[in-house]
Amino acid sequence: MNTRILAATAIAAATLALGACDQVGGARSTAVKPGYPAPLSEPPASLSAPAASRDYGPIPTWANHPAPGTDARIALAADAKARAAAAATRDHA
Repeated sequence: MNTRILAATAIAAATLALGACDQVGGARSTAVKPGYPAPLSEPPASLSAPAASRDYGPIPTWANHPAPGTDARIALAADAKARAAAAATRDHA
């Protein structure tokens, strides 16, 4: 068969299939209803959040201290010591 005939048949079949999917009818759920847009009703709740409960007590004094292993001063000091040790072994070699 000729490839042009196959291509034309495929395009015609796709056009018919897609055209059949978009039939306008009375049962269409996306139809605009009379009175659209409807007036807005009041929100079911207020727009602000309720006050937080006090279940946790006061903030501890150590709350802003760095976690163990994350203090940058200690890490930089250890890095400086490692560089100094590497430089000392390189100078003696």
